Amino acid sequence: RIEIVTDLPEETCFVDADPSQFDTALVNMAVNARDAMDGAGRLTISVRAADVMPSMRRLGAVEDAFVAVSVSDTGCGIPTERLEQIFEPFFTTKGVGQGTGLGLSQVFGFAKQSGGEVTVASKVGEGTTFTLYLPRVSGEGRATEAVPEPELLADGHGTCVLVVEDNVEVGTFATHTLAELGYETVWASNAQEALEELGKDASRFDLVFSDVVMP
Repeated sequence: RIEIVTDLPEETCFVDADPSQFDTALVNMAVNARDAMDGAGRLTISVRAADVMPSMRRLGAVEDAFVAVSVSDTGCGIPTERLEQIFEPFFTTKGVGQGTGLGLSQVFGFAKQSGGEVTVASKVGEGTTFTLYLPRVSGEGRATEAVPEPELLADGHGTCVLVVEDNVEVGTFATHTLAELGYETVWASNAQEALEELGKDASRFDLVFSDVVMP
């Protein structure tokens, strides 16, 4: 059982960042925290205004207006020797089929893209805290008009998709979801099966939807 705690400031903080990427980064940090706690612990999300971004990765501290968004867990912690690797694409401590190693690299890329940074503090056996530092902006002049409703997803209209996925649950979900949207699907459970399907008649496939990490 995981307890979720929030620590938010009284005044609203605004940042200049892509909302979709921001959402994804928060989810990635939360998922990482959840996995570190192995089903039990406390996940804390905190937001605060900051006037200094601390030094990190051989870069000096930066004095400016930032918003610090932290996600903390009470999980297993990360060994010091691995802290320099955790933001590298495809680096993961999870077993095969349990993670791609892309979640924290997305967080790192989002922070850089937004003109900010991400820090990590961890102690083995006690937990980990990831903190996003994003440029703080004034809330004046921000858009107040209603956000338009998103367009409905287009029907697949018989488009044929080759799904390459070794995880049974993910493969089942992907093929069922695509079928509901009108796509025709062929599921290959490994790279060899995918190559065999393509060898039969590659022209029948309009798209390949593939896992990026498989045995």
